[in-house]
Amino acid sequence: MDVKIAFLNGELEEEIYMQQPQGYEQGGLNVVCHLKRTLYGLRQAPRARHTRLKEELGNFEIVASLTDTALFLGVVDGERAYLIVWVDDILVAARGAERIAKVKAHLAEKFNVRDLGEATYFLGMEVARDREARTLKLTQKKLAGELFGWHGLAGARARSVLLGAGEKSIEAHRRDSSLCAGAGARKEVQFAYCKTEDMKADIFTKALAPGKFLKCKKEIGVA
Repeated sequence: MDVKIAFLNGELEEEIYMQQPQGYEQGGLNVVCHLKRTLYGLRQAPRARHTRLKEELGNFEIVASLTDTALFLGVVDGERAYLIVWVDDILVAARGAERIAKVKAHLAEKFNVRDLGEATYFLGMEVARDREARTLKLTQKKLAGELFGWHGLAGARARSVLLGAGEKSIEAHRRDSSLCAGAGARKEVQFAYCKTEDMKADIFTKALAPGKFLKCKKEIGVA
């Protein structure tokens, strides 16, 4: 689901004033606007928007995860429901289309949303379903292809290379080295600060810390 003008849904707790927008001045140069809701670019906007979303979902007995604030958990008609929120995009997952429809209907009552239908792409990940085989696959083939294209490696071929005596594997380097200092924008990974192949491999293979991973599994009820 896509939430239209997402950051305009937050209600401000602070008292904030701003200059009148150019072309909409009223009452003279000494008159300013008293903000009641958040605006794009306002430092309080993400927090206020998340607070409003958390309140509205809480009324539907769907609560924010303690492990990841972008994850919401709840029970709808006796079955678990999951919501993943990223800025103005919301991914809804539950057992049965009826339960998903109920969650979407509640969101539509509170926010101006657009139902994009069954998810096929989310946060750089392609979602592929095989209902007969009862499988769900997540891949980043498209994103990986774009990354290789940006760096002139689109036509490169994969090859196995033997390690020299005394050299560590990438997995060993990942355990021993610190995180790569990278920059991310709109899910696009930049390699400007990655000096070695191992550091670039980290971007694709780095997983959650074991403690956080186990806590998240326990919270969402995955064995």
